[in-house]
Amino acid sequence: MKRTVIFFASAAVLLAALFLNVSRGEAAACYIASPVMGYVCDARPQPAQFVTPEPREDSILSRFTYSWIEDHAPLHAEPTLDAPLIGDAGVGFLYNTIQGVATDADGNRWFKMMGGWTLSGYVNIVEGTPFTGMEINGQPSRPFGWMLDTWILRSTPAGPVPPEGQRTFLERYDFVQIYDAAEGSDGWLWYDIGDGQWVRENYLSIVDLTPRPEEVGEDEFWVDVDLTEQVFAAYEGDDMVYASLVSSGLDRWPTRPGLFQVWDRHLSAPMSGGEVGDDFYNIEHVPHSMYFDGGISLHGAYWHNLFGRQRSHGCVNMPPRDAEWVFFWSEKAPNDLWVLVQKKAPDHILAQYSDHTTVAAPTLAD
Repeated sequence: MKRTVIFFASAAVLLAALFLNVSRGEAAACYIASPVMGYVCDARPQPAQFVTPEPREDSILSRFTYSWIEDHAPLHAEPTLDAPLIGDAGVGFLYNTIQGVATDADGNRWFKMMGGWTLSGYVNIVEGTPFTGMEINGQPSRPFGWMLDTWILRSTPAGPVPPEGQRTFLERYDFVQIYDAAEGSDGWLWYDIGDGQWVRENYLSIVDLTPRPEEVGEDEFWVDVDLTEQVFAAYEGDDMVYASLVSSGLDRWPTRPGLFQVWDRHLSAPMSGGEVGDDFYNIEHVPHSMYFDGGISLHGAYWHNLFGRQRSHGCVNMPPRDAEWVFFWSEKAPNDLWVLVQKKAPDHILAQYSDHTTVAAPTLAD
């Protein structure tokens, strides 16, 4: 560990010494060691509090080409129109992995899936979401979260849209921290994301610290799923270590609140269910499934990009790399992973701020 001992009394000289002894880009942690030694600065780079995790070298997510196939797509025994039909894809929410690619004598491209070959025109390649949550180094000092849609920042809660040329935009999945909260005269909660810039609550999904349930031990691993905000946070005891967006069950198939433990795990496995002609789904290679409430699981979802909003048949859909992170992190737990599913009150963050009085919307004359 590189250390620099500074004996200067002058604040100006102290700052100069810091710049000389701490290389550019490093964050020095300085403290008074003793009246004799003065300031001691640890010039080792300090980790950022919020970090996007690096992809795993052995990730299964890079092994597959995911796709969805159209209803009644014909399946042939071989990649040629002259080959006999062996059936069709059926009807429903059909997501598959491509097992092979071929081109016939006429230049038609074919994909092998569902036990047969189908023309590429029936198949749509799935790119997956670009979004990934955050590893957390050190307990967050304030709520934080992600944008759900494009937003023009306001200078006050419920304030007017600034004129063109003076607008600052946030985009979907932009990361923000919450510095203040207030109720606007429009009835919505508004959040200050810094420098007095305000966002209306329905454009954000927010993570906030949750007290450890009594059933969970001080050194045990657990995940908090907030159905209101559509987020999750992973904890080791009382310490938050990861957070991201999720998509829980739609109103027709709600995710059940409660405290559960993971009872089964699969690196990759198929999922199917529902009724043909209504809500039938058949999905191959669902990654990193962790079952906690009967047939309900945490798992990666490569087939949509709507995280932060309800989407599923009851499971907790996670961005694939987030599910992968939780899957391997929880393998190191001293317990079967706890899963707390709850609906936090919509104004639970507002209650943290003592001055959350209603703020009137200014008029254009203001």
